Amino acid sequence: MPTSNALKYFSAPNLAGVEGLVHGFLTRVGGVSGTPFSSLNSGKAGDEVNAGGSEKAGGNMAALEKAFNIPANSLFTMKQVHGSTVLVVNGTILRNNKRKPEADGVITVETGLPIGVLTADCMPILLFDPVARAVGAVHAGWRGVVSGVIQVAVEAMRGEYAASPGRILAAIGPHIGPCCYCVKEDLFEKFTR
Repeated sequence: MPTSNALKYFSAPNLAGVEGLVHGFLTRVGGVSGTPFSSLNSGKAGDEVNAGGSEKAGGNMAALEKAFNIPANSLFTMKQVHGSTVLVVNGTILRNNKRKPEADGVITVETGLPIGVLTADCMPILLFDPVARAVGAVHAGWRGVVSGVIQVAVEAMRGEYAASPGRILAAIGPHIGPCCYCVKEDLFEKFTR
């Protein structure tokens, strides 16, 4: 497991070593948040405000930016709503957008535009077409999976950037598994259909 400035993360073997592509699935190790968010809480909901008046989650985001050499406040994330909306982003859209849009996926071809999703037990999925140089990040909870968010992201990459589904490399990050998450029969049936 690689470490960068005390942050530990996983990298996907099929995406590692791709020139110009920086990626990682962060762990909770290396942040500044205390219990119950210990310790790398990158979401802001519920994390305490420290004595200086800034949210600890903001300090965690600053650590992430430093570790991956990302310019301050440039990581694009969205207000995730467990749906199937996928955004196409570029720098102009980001500069003109004052509020986080609601979506569960984001794609771009713009070099130097960091994108990401925040997860707890949902699946983070990274997508990359090495020919089209299109990248995507998808937040895939069960509602999003049932509503087709992964297919929507792949189709958006094909439609916007001429990415080929056969070329797209995918990496699924750490998420909850069958050891810790049971579902009722009706939800199971949604997936089998």
